[in-house]
Amino acid sequence: MPNKLMSISTATVACCLFLAGAAFAADGSGSVRVGYTIVDDTGSLGVNQETYNTYEGAGISVENFRYLFSNGMTFGADLRNVSLNNRNMRAILGKPGQFSVAFNNSQYRRVYTFDGSQFTRRRQTGVQAMYQPGRYFKFFGGFNLNDKSGATASILDHSLDTIIASTDYRQTSFNLGGQVGDRYGVVRIDYRHTRFDDRLTTNYDRRTDRFSASVSSSVPRFKRLFVAGGFTYRKDSAQVWQSSLRTNELWGAFKAYFSGGFLAEYRVIYDMTKHVGYRLETDNIAHTLSLGKNWGRIGGIQAGYERRIVDDFIDKTSSNGFIGNAWYRPTQHWSFSARTSLRDKSVDEGMTLTGDESVERYRVVATYTDTAWGFVTARFQANNRTSDDLDSKIQYRSLAPAVGIKTGKFGRFEGSYSYSTGKFWNRSQNIGYEFLDHLLSGTFYLPTWRNLTADVGATYYRSKRGQDLEKSHLNFGARYTIQKEYHLEVRYNVFNYDNFLLNNSYYTGNIVEINFIKDFTF
Repeated sequence: MPNKLMSISTATVACCLFLAGAAFAADGSGSVRVGYTIVDDTGSLGVNQETYNTYEGAGISVENFRYLFSNGMTFGADLRNVSLNNRNMRAILGKPGQFSVAFNNSQYRRVYTFDGSQFTRRRQTGVQAMYQPGRYFKFFGGFNLNDKSGATASILDHSLDTIIASTDYRQTSFNLGGQVGDRYGVVRIDYRHTRFDDRLTTNYDRRTDRFSASVSSSVPRFKRLFVAGGFTYRKDSAQVWQSSLRTNELWGAFKAYFSGGFLAEYRVIYDMTKHVGYRLETDNIAHTLSLGKNWGRIGGIQAGYERRIVDDFIDKTSSNGFIGNAWYRPTQHWSFSARTSLRDKSVDEGMTLTGDESVERYRVVATYTDTAWGFVTARFQANNRTSDDLDSKIQYRSLAPAVGIKTGKFGRFEGSYSYSTGKFWNRSQNIGYEFLDHLLSGTFYLPTWRNLTADVGATYYRSKRGQDLEKSHLNFGARYTIQKEYHLEVRYNVFNYDNFLLNNSYYTGNIVEINFIKDFTF
């Protein structure tokens, strides 16, 4: 697989160079980056998420490549670290209103153990294509491949024993579909097939087939009324089941605009899932209705109600939900927004694992913006979840201010702070688990001086009470430009991680990146 991916990387870069050199009477631009990454770290390689996917070695990248052919066709590519195992590549070729072909490929590594010997690697590759033979017709399709292999490791809290588990699977999917319509209405049909192959045991192999059709249109003679609806059929089958799950879903919706800025929306969803082998069936139905009022650029308000019913003919639950959101902009500088959702679920027949449940969510944001110097914003969020049958409760609170300041003489600064608390009660009046998190970050961008630009940034994270973690990240960057198209860039990153409750759960990393960049146009 690595050789195949390397061949893909080489072929993609060669394609970029071929297009750049072979086409004439056109415009193109981009950057080529050649550099080296140096990694010097100590401690556990399996605790610091930001450095899981960092590799030492030489890297080659083609960034922000754009090419416009004389016939109107365009080609774009962004190929990062094609010579390393953390490559991330995207490319697209197309012509507006006629066709497009997009490609992506990436790799990610997740480390689990102190010495880095146990890790998993995920490889993702995808191709999506579209062909439009006429103004009102469009066909599309694609293919995706997802490979994951390696070994995971987890530490048991009470015994501190390490459990190693191997993983090796491939998931593939493809889709085909078509669309017909204009600005008054659209009909869309799509088929998607997904296959999951576990290379370690066939019992986990499964496949999914999904067909969907939808239609949306404005109503003749009622330009402010829009209706939509659709049908979806899905079949899930697995070797271990010796049967399948089959789901049929119908949905419909309408949206109506009235004079005076009033708006009404309604949506209904009904789906029925059958477990063929065990002859089980579950019905789900949801109704959502909302009304709103808009005052142009000044503000708006919306309120809605949702009713859900889940019935498997043994157990039946129902829930009532209320949603509301509003925004207000009294001046060109100030803006305010608020959103809330409330839901109460009850068990009407039989019993479920969680029983009756209540969920509350609130969010408020205030922002002051001035194009002359920057912005100041603050966000408050609160979530509550209560289960009376389990005698449990979850509470979450978060306050996050942020600021951005720009000056022509001293540069630009962006910073943010987040204060979060969480509490969990379980069958007791005493708190079973609690955390208190602080997250502080800031970056200062210095003004350009004699073709030299620089930036300095820092991030600090502290988590207390139920856990005792401390993380920090310092980053320094400088770029020197020669003759407007050549750049020498150096970046230095320092990572620190400490878990004061576990032994050998610490990390210190020094990462230096040196890059030579060449901008080109033709």
